[in-house]
Formats: sequence, C-alpha cells, structure tokens
Amino acid sequence: ARLLAKALNCLQRDGVEPCNECSNCLDIASGSSMDVLEMDAASEAGVDEVREKIVAASEYMPSVSRYRIFIIDEVHDLSAKAFDALLKTIEEPPAHVIFILATTEYHKVPATIRSRCQKFEFHRAKVSQLADRIRYVASAEGVEIEPLAVLTIARIADGGYRDALSLLEQVLLTSDGTLTQAHVIEQLGLIQDETIDELLLGMTEHNPEQVLRALDAVVQLGRDPRT
Repeated sequence: ARLLAKALNCLQRDGVEPCNECSNCLDIASGSSMDVLEMDAASEAGVDEVREKIVAASEYMPSVSRYRIFIIDEVHDLSAKAFDALLKTIEEPPAHVIFILATTEYHKVPATIRSRCQKFEFHRAKVSQLADRIRYVASAEGVEIEPLAVLTIARIADGGYRDALSLLEQVLLTSDGTLTQAHVIEQLGLIQDETIDELLLGMTEHNPEQVLRALDAVVQLGRDPRT
C-alpha cells in the first residue's frame, strides 16, 4: 500500500516507479507523511473512527502531494455502520482523495464497496523467490548463512515475504557466527529431516515400532507430533 502511495505522490516521478529519494517518498516509507493516512480496521472498526479519521479528513486538500491517500488495513473488519459511512465517500470521492483498502478476506467486504474499487491480487511467492530475498537481506546485513538454512526458512514462510524476513530476524537474534540449518530447526521448533525420513520409512515398510519410536523422539523434544 505504501509503495502504491509513493508511486502516486512521488515528487520526481517520470514513469511508474517512484524515485524513493524525494521528501514525499521518504515520509511515506517512514509512515510520517501528512497526506498518507493509515488506519487499522482490526482495532478501529467503529463508525465514529471512520467518520473522524476518513470522512471528515477527506474534505481537506493534500498539504504537499498530488493526492490525500487513505490506507485502511484489514478493511473487512470494519463494522456494518462503518462501511455505510465509508460508502458515501467512496461513491463520490473528491478528486484529490484515493482509498487503498487492504484485506486478506475479500469476500467479507460488502459488494457495494467492492464494485467501486479496482482489485489487485497479490499471490504467494515461490520458494526460490523467497530464498533469493533471504540471501539478499543476509548479505546486506553481513551475515553468513548456509544454503540449507535459507531453503528451510523459505519453505516455512509459506509464500510470505514478511514472514520469511520475520523468521530470518528471529533466528539471527540467537545465532553466533554462520547461520546453520540445525540452528534454524532448533529455534523455529521444527523437526529434523532425519526424523521425518525415519517416520516415512516406518510407514512404507509397515513397521509400527519404527513409527512410534520416531514419534516418541518428537514428543521428547517438546514438539507437537501432529505438526
């Protein structure tokens, strides 16, 4: 949402991409822009918040930018009355106002709102894409990381860039020296590949003793065997 806001309000834009250097781009990136207002519907879902923070504020012209942009995160959490209050402004928005509505549950947004918006879907990243990003961030931070550790974090992130970086930060906080796969597995509460192999072999060979032994090892480590 902030990237889109930067593209719309960049002072030096000569194409689609923002410059990421002008005062507008820097203020939006840091969350301090006076013309880009953010609201978390998960915690501010009432009609009063919408009227005060959006409906009333949308009447004012932007201070230094082309547009006054309202970013509403988790918009599906707004109450029915809050959606009604928002709808009137979305139906006839001032020329200087743009709404960016972010949601992970598109079907919960009323059809009256959805029909007045452009929809952009963000898809899950591939493991290879996440691995590239993890390697880039690790290199920028001056951290050495094993290839298997990179792939483990990328796989657990399940297609989310933010999750991948959060997991990387989590394991780096307790790492000393090169970040290894063993350390990632230990810190994230995962199961060693060898244990998974033993479990699968026991199943394919119809060996219940081996299966129970593998599961017992998981329980002794304090892990959830269902996971």
